[in-house]
Amino acid sequence: MYDLRIAGRRIFWVAAVGGIIVFGALMGALFIGQQFMQDVLGYTTLDAGLAILPMAVCMVLVAPGSAKLVNGRGSRFTLLVGFLFILLGFLAMLLLWGAGVPYWKIGLAYALIGVGVGFAGTPASHSLTASVPVRRVGMASGTADLQRDLGGAIMQSIFGALLAAGYRPRSPRPSLLHPIRTRSAPACRTV
Repeated sequence: MYDLRIAGRRIFWVAAVGGIIVFGALMGALFIGQQFMQDVLGYTTLDAGLAILPMAVCMVLVAPGSAKLVNGRGSRFTLLVGFLFILLGFLAMLLLWGAGVPYWKIGLAYALIGVGVGFAGTPASHSLTASVPVRRVGMASGTADLQRDLGGAIMQSIFGALLAAGYRPRSPRPSLLHPIRTRSAPACRTV
């Protein structure tokens, strides 16, 4: 069912890893952004959901150009362009996001990641399906689905761990790992 000889080809697993990075970055950005907007900026769930619209719009607008770029310059070039925009989006998050940040900085980071995923999603999927014989396209399609899920799980786990590590020192709540130590009150003497 799953031909390991085909999966062992360099072009196949490189395309699979590229897709894991692309879709993991997408889901990781959504995860971290929602936590930031709701927990730090105080956005409602609806407002935080609406705030990601620049990402979706940019992905939809860029994807048709990505297919043309794949045909003109190749999958590798298009994938690297997408990775560059994803990197710029995460740099915008790192450098521009903070307490009290205006929305345009949030929208800018999401738009950059949307452009990156719009560019990189097509060559990641195209390279994967093009690297197998026609009789194994179902295997490539299943791998493409797996790369989206696996990439999202990996990036959400990494970002979740980073968030927990960053918030733990600031949290007034005790945790199982670091309970709040309290001193017992001095004994009262009655006179």
